[in-house]
Parts: sequence; C-alpha cells; structure tokens
Amino acid sequence: MSDTYETLRTWIIRGALEPNQRLLEAQLADQLKISRTPIREALRRLEIEGLIRFTPNRGAVVRSYSVDEINHIFNLRVLLEGFAAQQAAYNRNDQHGLEIIFLIEQFKDLYEQVKTDGILEGHVDKFVEINQKFHHLIWNASENPQLPYILDRLMVIPLIYKSYHKYTYEQVGNSLTAHTTIGNAVIHKDPVRAEIAMKEHILVGRDHAFSFLI
Repeated sequence: MSDTYETLRTWIIRGALEPNQRLLEAQLADQLKISRTPIREALRRLEIEGLIRFTPNRGAVVRSYSVDEINHIFNLRVLLEGFAAQQAAYNRNDQHGLEIIFLIEQFKDLYEQVKTDGILEGHVDKFVEINQKFHHLIWNASENPQLPYILDRLMVIPLIYKSYHKYTYEQVGNSLTAHTTIGNAVIHKDPVRAEIAMKEHILVGRDHAFSFLI
C-alpha cells in the first residue's frame, strides 16, 4: 500500500493528476495493476495529507486551493521555515554542514545546465529533488522533530500548481543565491541571517506562485 500511496502522491505533485481531477478507484487499480483495496487506503492517506478530498457524487478528487488558502500556507511556511533555519544555525552538526555544501554544489551544476537551455523545463524533476533535499536538511538540522512532519505537508501544496515549471534561468540563479546564503548562515552558525534569508526565500516563492495564479 505504501508504494501505491507514493505513486499517487508523486502523480499529484508532478501534475500528472491535476487539481479537481476525479480519482476513480477502478481506473487507478487498472493502471497500477492492483486491487482496489490498496487504492482506497492510499486515497485515505492522501486525504489526511490534504492532497485530495472526497465530495458527494464525485468521490475522490485532487484538491484545489484558493489564492487565500495558498497565501495562508505560505505565511505559515515563512514563520516555520524561518524558525527552522534559525534553529539549524544553532544546532547543526558537521555532517549537516557537509551535506549543505554538497547540495549547493549540485544546485550550481544544475544552474549551469539551465542557463545553457535558458529555461528550467526539462530539469524540473532535478530542481525539485535538490530543493526538497535542501529544505528537509535544514528542518532536520533544527533538531526539532515536529518541524519536518508539519512542513513536509505544507511544502507539497504549491507543487500541485507546477509553479517551478515557470522558472526562468534567472530565477533559478536567484534561488541558488538564496540557498547559498541560507546554507552559509547555517554552516557559520549565524541564526539571525539564516532566519531572515529563509523568510525572504519563501516570500519570493510566494510572489512567483501568485504571479500566475491570480
């Protein structure tokens, strides 16, 4: 069932299943060549996570979010991720520092590829992978076990709207600069700079999402 859940979750996050699209148990079971029972269980987990909802007459559908709801989500991310970065600067260990450096180097390599192409399209999966690993690393370095649990649910929501697909190479470069600033602040144990840089990074992401949602 876990594999079924992960598959459906990935399809939603990457846009293969779009907001307001119906999720028919029989159809999904046929696609995945499994029975309907694990599909049903996976859908319940996705409902709890906030990625789908059950509606009268239509059954399960991929959840859509209003502009106000997305704004609330980003406001929470600003507060919580800023706090996470601050705490990471206090609590990170040497291994966290090495992993931050490694991810920033991966990001630099990706940026050079995107710069050559002029757009992120074709590199979105790699961008999302590096971005998620970086944020998860900061959350874990905070040494607060509740933060990854809460933030993981908040972070996937904007991905439904495929906001990263709209990034230009300049915006990827700006994201790289932000990650570098946050990472260096955490490595050098500068909690004030880490918190401020993370908050600004999330706000820039919010403004970009709104630029094509509104």
